[in-house]
Amino acid sequence: MAKFKPEILELMRTDPRLHATVATAMGVMPTSLGPIISRNGNSLNQHEVVIAVAKYLKKDPSELRETETAGA
Repeated sequence: MAKFKPEILELMRTDPRLHATVATAMGVMPTSLGPIISRNGNSLNQHEVVIAVAKYLKKDPSELRETETAGA
């Protein structure tokens, strides 16, 4: 599964409105989001979250995520 780019993760940590947007999309409390962002795992990379972040940043979802490489 493709994961968010490091610069997008940093925005999630530092932009309070984006942080709240991600927490809402995931259905978690904003205070519990820090470790989730750090892991950049499957729960953060759900379709609903990607779409919410893309809408907030006014970007295409493909611009937010790293491309997967073979063998990675």
